[in-house]
Amino acid sequence: MDRPTSTAFDPGWLDVTPIRLRCNVIKRTLVPGRGDPLDSAWANLMFSYVLYITKRPSAQALAAAGHTPPPDGNASIGEGRRIEAAGPINATTGVTSLVPGLEVGLLSMTEGERAIIEVMPDMAFDEGQTPTRMEITGAAETLFFDVTMRNVTGGTRVNGEIIKFVQQEGGGGTAGSAAKRPEYEAAVEVQVRKAHPLTGQLGKFEKMAFTVGGRDSTTEEDAVVMSMVEGELATVYIRRFEYVFMLRKVTPPSSPLPVEIVEVEGALLPRQSSSGAPVDDAAPKYKFVSRLLPAERFAAARLRKDEAQSLMEAGLLRKAAEKYQRAALIVTAEPSLLAQVATEAESRDLLGVLYHNVGRMLEKEGREYGQALRWAEESVKTNPGYMKGYYLRQQLYRLRGMYKEAREDLAFLDYQAAQPEPPKGCPSVADISAERARIDEAEEADKQQAAAL
Repeated sequence: MDRPTSTAFDPGWLDVTPIRLRCNVIKRTLVPGRGDPLDSAWANLMFSYVLYITKRPSAQALAAAGHTPPPDGNASIGEGRRIEAAGPINATTGVTSLVPGLEVGLLSMTEGERAIIEVMPDMAFDEGQTPTRMEITGAAETLFFDVTMRNVTGGTRVNGEIIKFVQQEGGGGTAGSAAKRPEYEAAVEVQVRKAHPLTGQLGKFEKMAFTVGGRDSTTEEDAVVMSMVEGELATVYIRRFEYVFMLRKVTPPSSPLPVEIVEVEGALLPRQSSSGAPVDDAAPKYKFVSRLLPAERFAAARLRKDEAQSLMEAGLLRKAAEKYQRAALIVTAEPSLLAQVATEAESRDLLGVLYHNVGRMLEKEGREYGQALRWAEESVKTNPGYMKGYYLRQQLYRLRGMYKEAREDLAFLDYQAAQPEPPKGCPSVADISAERARIDEAEEADKQQAAAL
């Protein structure tokens, strides 16, 4: 696989019809690719690139010279400097450190496509970018990436901290049988490879056997295996650490212990046989998570949510966060709840609250603001109408020094609060003003600290 063939910046690239992407990133396709772009923010990519940088004249400079900037921004930019060429390289969006604007462009590309990705200075460097790289390119220069996409593999987000890429589809038992997807109380056998935290090198496969939801497994391991089917092989990133999971065997419990005794509207729902017919007998009508109807599953999740609330009131924030995660897993263990019209709205409403509550517990602990932010983002993504998710997210943005993003969330909340009937959970105008003052105060303190250094 060769690198892109360009050895010098070609001004003719700017004559190609531009496509404006998110964050003011511009793409110009030189060679079309195959298939459709991914409908996902998570992807494993193999690509090659050549990087050029050049200064684009400002609007003021063009006006002083008697020129008007064209509406598409294709002003003359002069000669571009070739900085580096690399590839083929592998990268995982959301995990690998990439130029933010380049990542936006890469996610719009398809296999075999060659394109020029134009990245403005404000999207050229992520928070914490090293000064050396800044000195090389210059803060006022525009980046042009001549990119050839070799391979694209889409991924899925299991929850706020876990991204999964399926390498081998699962089969699930004998021919014609349904794929076995583990739920609570199922016994599973897995093989796991873990990457070294410093070198990133994957170790050998290790065998593990545990009961989902039991004491021998972590919340993350439960979430991963519950998103898989028997026989599936997947690369998984948990908080940027790489794992490879192979789900070897799923054994439903022969005599399962009841996980919850669920009451819906004051009474247990009638049990059903394997054929779906009601069962009327004198046996205790225990309900198991693996057998719950949608209404029962929601009730079971809310039971766990209430338990988490009690733990929070007792000051056990870490245990409360784990209990909220368990509640969310009861819902996400049945993927069809988010796919069916009859249950999607209730699923998103409940999950938005649960994800928010996990993030809030971590924020209250005063640690792990990065993890808390991921849960807040998952709350907003799952339920865009849940205002408390935005409110928590802007607080975490402020705590991490991301003041621009915090103000954007506050502007959205300000707009919602000004409506004749503000959405449920929307903070008051006074609360929003107080948060805006905290952002100004924190930003000013950062500036004074920087000046003192």
